[in-house]
This record gives sequence, structure tokens and C-alpha cells, in this order.
Amino acid sequence: MTFSSVALLVDGDNIAASYAGQIIRKTENLGHHRVRRAYCNSSSLVNWATAGSFRSVYSGQARKGPNGKNLNASDILLSIDAMHFALADRIEAFAIVTSDSDMSFIACRLRELGHHVTGLGEEKAPAAFRHACDEFIKLTPAQAKVAETKLEPLDRTLREVFAEADPKGQGILLNRLNGLVRRKDPSVKISAMDQKTWPSYLAARTDLYTINGDGSARRVVITAQPD
Repeated sequence: MTFSSVALLVDGDNIAASYAGQIIRKTENLGHHRVRRAYCNSSSLVNWATAGSFRSVYSGQARKGPNGKNLNASDILLSIDAMHFALADRIEAFAIVTSDSDMSFIACRLRELGHHVTGLGEEKAPAAFRHACDEFIKLTPAQAKVAETKLEPLDRTLREVFAEADPKGQGILLNRLNGLVRRKDPSVKISAMDQKTWPSYLAARTDLYTINGDGSARRVVITAQPD
């Protein structure tokens, strides 16, 4: 089922930024991502801020309560925004990404209001959250995916290009990619490959690359780091 508008909301305090590309790929079939936000305290903000494609929402300095547990300011901000998007902005569907049960109530509340809710999380995500959503999608740890991936020579060249041109992992503009690759290895001709174009080549390798954005603003992000 495809929806007219989707809010993609990530609990950045318990979901690693390395999942960013995978989260986008696994929810893009829901419809247009009108909102992509990752809610983070001071300890998780820096990684999500450089993940690309997500607006990082700072929930404050990481602190512990009297019981020694982390205070859940990120959860509160995510819940407030979700209700605003549902009631004021009329967003049709929500994808909530977390691996704990704190988002179970807001998932239930959104469904009661008639919104579709897709949950995403790691294997450890509790049954309470899974059952609160219309559907649940499991995130695959990056190291498990990497083990399955075999790099072709061109992919190794691309890794070298990204290491030099994109050290912070923010992505490279798609319209710059060919020039950077040819500068690294003049023998590379994408037109000689089976896919003929860079968008087609990258789209055929979604375990390695993600294309974010539209038109001239499209960026390529490395989504796996195999050996």
C-alpha cells in the first residue's frame, strides 16, 4: 500500500546511524517521505547529523534519572512531533524506528486516529512495539549484510573515491560521481557496463549504495562497508 505522505521518525538514541540507508530503502515503498527525522541526545547526535537525508532533532544533553536510567527526552519529542504531524499536517502514514517499547503508546494512538503505522527495529525490539504497529520490519545488522557482499573492481574504486571525497559520509552529488571516478581511474566507462548509467548501476546494488534526494540534488551514500 502506498500513501500520499509519510513521516519517518527515528529514535536515534537506540538506533545506530549506520542503519540510515537501510531504513530509507525499507520504507520508500510506503510513499513520499515528507518528513525524515532522527531524535538524538548529545551522545547520538553527531553520528545522525552526518548520516545524510535525516533532520537531526537535538533532545538535550544525555542525562540519567534518579533510578540510573537514561531520561527519555528524545521519545517525548518524537511523540509530540508525531501527534502534530497527524493532527495539524495531516500526514497519512508513519514509520517509527526503535528497538524498545517506549514508542508502543504513540503507535497505538496514531492507529486509533486512522493512520497507518509501520514499525522498524532490530531483532531485540519487544513484542509490545511490534504488535502496536500495523506491520513490523526487522533491520539487519550491517556486519551481517557486509559478510554477504562481494565487491567488484569498480566497487572497490568507488570505495576509494568515497574515502577521499566524502570522509564524513554525507554523500557525493550524483552529477559529480563520474568525474571523480574517471579522475581516480580513467579506464572506467560506465557506458560499457551492463547498466550503462550510474543511477542504474547504483540502483542494482542497493546493499552497497543509496541515492537520496531529487534531480540535481541527488546524493549517493555508501550503505555498507565490506572488505
